[in-house]
Amino acid sequence: MFERDPSIGFYIRRDRFAAESADAMLSALWKTAEKNRFDGKDHARLRREPGWCYAGSIMAGEYFHGEGDFKRAQLEFREITVQEPENPWGWLKLGELYSDEGDLARSEEAFARLLTLVPNHAPAHAAMGELRSAAGDLPGAERHYQECVRLNPFDTLASKALRSLKRGRK
Repeated sequence: MFERDPSIGFYIRRDRFAAESADAMLSALWKTAEKNRFDGKDHARLRREPGWCYAGSIMAGEYFHGEGDFKRAQLEFREITVQEPENPWGWLKLGELYSDEGDLARSEEAFARLLTLVPNHAPAHAAMGELRSAAGDLPGAERHYQECVRLNPFDTLASKALRSLKRGRK
């Protein structure tokens, strides 16, 4: 993701404590969010005052998804892919949303697009492994799980899924 623009980045850890650290940060964010809960009006105001940015669409989409409003969440995430088609976040959020809603074909399309933008995105490979497995494409699932584990050896869910697929072949 950062090959084209090295000026912006977020350091990513590759140790066994990365998931715990991410969980702790997300937990703190959720606690803060509960105390300072945004609603639909707040997201609309943020869109007006500073203007559109993909982070605002992610926040609004997450809010609407959490409220069970799939259509509004989809609109927020889809806007990212329209405004910034090369931005992997829009495709990631759409893939997750479609998967949560049971639209596996559209979820797979979104994750496939994400992987064209960021080929080494381990979570997208894990998601594609799940989707390929659900579609009955076990060799495709195995390929994606293997790539996920190669990229992130600490992904225990992908490792377990890969072992399960290999046991099923025996």
